[in-house]
Amino acid sequence: MSRICKDGFKQECINEQREVYGIAYTQNILSGRWKYLILWFLKSTERRYSEIKAFLGDISQGSLTKQLRELETDGLIKRKV
Repeated sequence: MSRICKDGFKQECINEQREVYGIAYTQNILSGRWKYLILWFLKSTERRYSEIKAFLGDISQGSLTKQLRELETDGLIKRKV
């Protein structure tokens, strides 16, 4: 009777608990130590990777890359090469 499967919430749970699912989905997307700050820093203009890294200071290159990729996969940011 599990409500969560390996891919996230089961469809019956999504249908029954729409409000809770929205909150859980948003929390899942924004989970990560730096994601809120990254989104805030990118809110007004495009930024280079080095600018984001300098702004965050203590973040490792691997962590920043991972968080940026997750935000891109979730459709919150768009990468331009």
